[in-house]
Amino acid sequence: MYRFYKIKCPRCGHQFVWLEGTCKGSGFYLYRRKGFDEELESTPCPKCDVEMAVLTDSLEGICIQEESIEIAGTVRGI
Repeated sequence: MYRFYKIKCPRCGHQFVWLEGTCKGSGFYLYRRKGFDEELESTPCPKCDVEMAVLTDSLEGICIQEESIEIAGTVRGI
């Protein structure tokens, strides 16, 4: 089943629709908020190109450069 989320960029405020599980190539990082047991995907803003972690329970992304975000793991393809 496809899951779409309306996301707001933390830098420029641009709102866009993001498809969960969008292919990012052969390898990418998963992120988490410090103190949380979760895995967050990331996506770039189509307007300003800032990379953000996507919170599926919120309408806003979090810039991956913020101190509250850390790398949770790496996904590698074939």
